[in-house]
Amino acid sequence: MEQTLIFPSVKTYSKVVIGIGGNQAGLSVQLLGGVSVQTYNGNIANNDFKPISNEILKVGAADPSRGTIEFTPAKPYDRVLLRVGTGININGGLRVYYAYQLDRVYASSENHLALCPGCTVQNPQNAVGSNEIDFSKLIQPLSEIDGVPVSQSLQFPTIKTATKLVIGVSSDGKPIDQVIDKEVNIGTTNPNNSNGETISGGLKIDPQNPYKGTIEFMTSLPYNGVIFIMKRSRYYTNELKIHYAYQENVYQPVTVPSAKVMKTVSAEKVLTLFPNPTTGQITLEGNIDFTDAHIFINNTFGKEVFRSKFRSKTIDLPAALPGGVYMLTVQTKDKETYTHKIILTR
Repeated sequence: MEQTLIFPSVKTYSKVVIGIGGNQAGLSVQLLGGVSVQTYNGNIANNDFKPISNEILKVGAADPSRGTIEFTPAKPYDRVLLRVGTGININGGLRVYYAYQLDRVYASSENHLALCPGCTVQNPQNAVGSNEIDFSKLIQPLSEIDGVPVSQSLQFPTIKTATKLVIGVSSDGKPIDQVIDKEVNIGTTNPNNSNGETISGGLKIDPQNPYKGTIEFMTSLPYNGVIFIMKRSRYYTNELKIHYAYQENVYQPVTVPSAKVMKTVSAEKVLTLFPNPTTGQITLEGNIDFTDAHIFINNTFGKEVFRSKFRSKTIDLPAALPGGVYMLTVQTKDKETYTHKIILTR
């Protein structure tokens, strides 16, 4: 059995996210052994066939009977063929809830500063663009505390708000978590020179290489750049490799022939919530139909931390959730979706 998911336009290096589920207690690679995906550019196959694996299957934390298939095609595509073979072990078949693209917008220019003796930014242009292998390297040698730090800022083509910012980093001398935690300050910037956001947490270490990783951060303020400032030390030299930085932007859901999918939301329908920031309770307002709707909340890493059927416009957030930025999504019975940022203060 096959189903083709068709996007509005051709994209390259845009991650595909397909929401799936079944009647089983928990999804797994073993259960989905007969499922595969392949991208097409029009009617031409890209020959990038992928069977379900632990690399592309993400099982929901709150509901293990649901999950996503996530992968990033390297060739231009506007559709994905989802194939279900005889090896699938889910009773009742495979449910497809939605599909969308996350487009990557890479940093397009850079500025750097290296005024102190021995400070260096090597190959600064190598941190710009879609080449994720090359790198620029920031080096802050032994210096007095009042020395001038070395820094590099990467700029994006346009100002964005509420995007996922992804940065590829590595180090030659020590595990990357030690570098990020102790040797560098990272934050967003904007052309108005107003305060940006300090980027902390979100480091994902490469399981095959502890000296390499990615930083993933959900922005909440307008920005068009990210800056790296090496800390000064009297005792050791600090260094960081910056491979790339990109913004990930959500595009329209796909159209699926002969199937019910998420609909494009009309401009006159809105969702609002208050208070925001909140200490734990929010109230939903808007001219959308909340009847039989579902509520989802994800953290800044995209992980689902809360899910519930709609029962009341006033929602008490779980007491276990720490303070931070979250994304609340309301999905109506007609599969329309509305998303709003929440700032939780505790």
